[in-house]
Amino acid sequence: YQGLLAAEGWTPAETRYLLQLAAQWDLRFLVVADRYEYPGAPPRSVLDLRTRYYEVMGRLEAARTGATSAAFQFDADGERRLALALESFD
Repeated sequence: YQGLLAAEGWTPAETRYLLQLAAQWDLRFLVVADRYEYPGAPPRSVLDLRTRYYEVMGRLEAARTGATSAAFQFDADGERRLALALESFD
């Protein structure tokens, strides 16, 4: 974990919890965020959860195959810009 998946603010146990919820709810991150209650963790947005999930999966795939496919590339900044743009329509 330390060499491959470590990230500031995320413990191995919390990362495992996120991966389990994502699998349980078929990557429906709105549902995952609604059910997300990890003891002692700071509040996590849908974007936080999606970003961490795709970061972990991309790193695992890169470790296994030497490359990351487009399936595990997630543009968190692009998602933030999209959310801000959509809010401007209100």
